[in-house]
Amino acid sequence: MPDGTELPESRPIILVYGHSHTHAVHRAITERLSKQRPVPLTVFRSLNRSNTKNVGNITFEAFLERASQLGPEDILVSMIGGNHHAIASTLQHPQPSDFFTPDAEAPANAGPEIIPYRAIMQGFGKAVLKKEGKQLLRLQQATRARIAHLLPPPPKFDNAYVARHAGKVLAPGGIAPSEVSPPELRLKFWNLQSRVLHKWCGDRGIEVLPPPPEALEQGFLRREYWNPDATHANELYGELVLRLVEKRFLTES
Repeated sequence: MPDGTELPESRPIILVYGHSHTHAVHRAITERLSKQRPVPLTVFRSLNRSNTKNVGNITFEAFLERASQLGPEDILVSMIGGNHHAIASTLQHPQPSDFFTPDAEAPANAGPEIIPYRAIMQGFGKAVLKKEGKQLLRLQQATRARIAHLLPPPPKFDNAYVARHAGKVLAPGGIAPSEVSPPELRLKFWNLQSRVLHKWCGDRGIEVLPPPPEALEQGFLRREYWNPDATHANELYGELVLRLVEKRFLTES
């Protein structure tokens, strides 16, 4: 899996580590290398077993060792986790529900059951940080590099598309579009996840990188950046991530 390691390392060294959302960046790197264009970073995907084959190229412990060799002028970009919002919100519950955020007005239609914001934050926030928080803390302890956490791409607005591509993880038996939660609720969970991560990372001196703004439309992921599944982005999105990293970390004065 091409990851940019063919190029000589220069300062700052930029390493990316994460899970399935790194695949879009891997594919963008493959495209760049085929055109002999420079790649500013090296991407590592967490190694795990999927069905009968291994997916990824490094264990977390091995990446910690790699991260420990970075200096304070180097960059470590996390793409850890990212799909908690989709797991929590993609499938419509038999009892439709919603929640208010502190800065949101009540919807005109008060039909869904309203869950207290504090209860949502307590349960969902804990789930978001169970993996991301633990691994980000270990990365921070292992390295002298500057750490940034890249938020995952937001949801896709088309319920019919999400239903067709929900796959084995979100809907093993397949689902109808009517069984997918409203796009507005799915986006609200993504925004809530972003809020949790902004607060947690900010308290620990970890920079948070939003998705590339060019890839968004009214908060959702623009259609041209959809990977053919329910939650991930494609190589065009991965190219935008490469450009975001270049602009943020390689053009600073």
